[in-house]
Amino acid sequence: MLLETYRDLFSFLETEFREETDVELSYYDVMLHISEGEGGRRMTDLAQAVVKSKSGLTALVDRMEKEGLVERRPDPDDRRVTRVTLTARGEERFAEVSRHHRGVVRRVFTSRVSEEEARVVIDVLGRVREGIACEEGT
Repeated sequence: MLLETYRDLFSFLETEFREETDVELSYYDVMLHISEGEGGRRMTDLAQAVVKSKSGLTALVDRMEKEGLVERRPDPDDRRVTRVTLTARGEERFAEVSRHHRGVVRRVFTSRVSEEEARVVIDVLGRVREGIACEEGT
């Protein structure tokens, strides 16, 4: 059931983003994680956060940079580290697409479950992720 739901949700979201915005779902994923970091995100941290391989992320960030949505900068605390930040254009696009994403989440998720059920789902998924992290650490 989990894999089928993941497949259906991912397919639905990709189609929804493609038809309703000109931003790819993978772009939104990257922009979301960058926006959550103070002063952008370190490329290594971004690679752990997004649903992409490291090489896939590098290519994606390259494309986003060419489109003027993100930029790479040296980390002020460690010049060996690259930080990725949203440009002004990227922030604007992210704000627009976020409104759309929140509407989709309301339509397909929060309108169908209670607040308590949503908290349970989030808690369970968090524990599953912790379990995966523990297994990967062994």
